[in-house]
Amino acid sequence: MKKLVHFLLACTSMVVLLLSVGCNPGEDDTTAPTIYLYGTNPTYVKLFTPYVDTLITITDASGILETSVDTSTYNGDSTGVYIVTYHAKDVEGNTSSATRTYVVRIEGTTLQGKYKVFRTQPYPNGDTLTYFEQLSLPETKGIYSPAFANQLAAKVKIEMANKTGDTLKITKQVVSFTPTSITYVNASGVATHTASSFYMDYTIINDNSEIADDTIKGRLLYTPVK
Repeated sequence: MKKLVHFLLACTSMVVLLLSVGCNPGEDDTTAPTIYLYGTNPTYVKLFTPYVDTLITITDASGILETSVDTSTYNGDSTGVYIVTYHAKDVEGNTSSATRTYVVRIEGTTLQGKYKVFRTQPYPNGDTLTYFEQLSLPETKGIYSPAFANQLAAKVKIEMANKTGDTLKITKQVVSFTPTSITYVNASGVATHTASSFYMDYTIINDNSEIADDTIKGRLLYTPVK
């Protein structure tokens, strides 16, 4: 005979476990419980998301005695890759475990908002200009600057280049062109693990077929305005 038991298990947050418990008195059970993790593995979550999990199913022939969830390494307030481990023990003492990988990442909405920007051009020995900028139009792995470096009259997409989103890049985005020239920007940068600030090292290139190419290099430091 089998029965289904629903209960809530307390950990960092509440996790719903669906247990399939077998009742087979008199039978020796030497098989460990089976833990099924539904949903994606790894699971991607946005920075500042507390630990949650989707439905988990644990099955066993003799019955579940103990369950636990180890979330001690999870930190939703800092980008990174974290392992959460689920444990189960049946009434015969057989044990099993399963793990889910959580990737806490910076997404476009994480960086959306108003910033105070410090532009040093050329970097590191040039003059520093301070201005304000509103990053908008967020995507899962991107955010847009309306006037990059306070000198380009075109929206430029800043991409989250790695799985945790704290490595940033702009790859040869064209911002203007004429019959004889084209202007584009390349950049790379890094955000802090808590998205408290980020910088972009950029190169603006005016590729002109009639005169020598013009290249501008600098660094932008973005600090959010609360």
